[in-house]
Amino acid sequence: MSTPDPAEDGVVATYYKAPLASRAVCSITAFVYLASLILVPGLPYGMMCCPLKVAQLQVWRLILAPLATPSLIGVLIGIFVFVQIGFMFERKYGSLGFAYLFFLFGAVANVLFSVAAILLAPMAPGAGFLSQASCAGGLWGSMLAFLVVQTQRSTQPTTSFWGMCNIPTKLYPLFLVVLFSLLGSPILENLCALLAGYLFHHGYLSRFLPKGSTFTSWEANPNLNMLTSAPGYLTW
Repeated sequence: MSTPDPAEDGVVATYYKAPLASRAVCSITAFVYLASLILVPGLPYGMMCCPLKVAQLQVWRLILAPLATPSLIGVLIGIFVFVQIGFMFERKYGSLGFAYLFFLFGAVANVLFSVAAILLAPMAPGAGFLSQASCAGGLWGSMLAFLVVQTQRSTQPTTSFWGMCNIPTKLYPLFLVVLFSLLGSPILENLCALLAGYLFHHGYLSRFLPKGSTFTSWEANPNLNMLTSAPGYLTW
């Protein structure tokens, strides 16, 4: 049986036309959730950034947490909002550069979140900063960090919120955090994600960024040919 040509299948073609790194992030997020239902119950909680677990040197949580969402609605909303900004940044920075930024923003936000939660827990023992329910994870945090970068660099004075009202563009990420916090979203996690975006925008994360020539040399490495020749891969 011959393998269907992706170009001949509308759904598959659309999938493969999406930028590679954004596509991979969304696919892995969905896979982790489905695997938790079928194969490994509780898998997202083994990846999410839980401050006490990080203090026990489970440092992989700092990196993997953005890919872990324990609820279906969280996965669907996370992917929906992520692709809109992810595609834009991947086209600007290339697939390798975007993937690096995605994990950098996630790691910085999770470090800030873990430190803040550990420091705040003794001051507010009833707030549950160190409980499993307060673990950070999902695509929303990384999306907020990218949104900060986008809005701070934008020349537009205002941004429309679903056509209902216009918000000063520079304040738009903060507006979203306040709004969704009123709807029950964890404010500490979101504030740390915002801070990661501001740190990048103001150059405080520059020392952690490889030079453009480094990404170019990685792309020229024959060992990465399978990656760089994959559908949807964008060069630096």
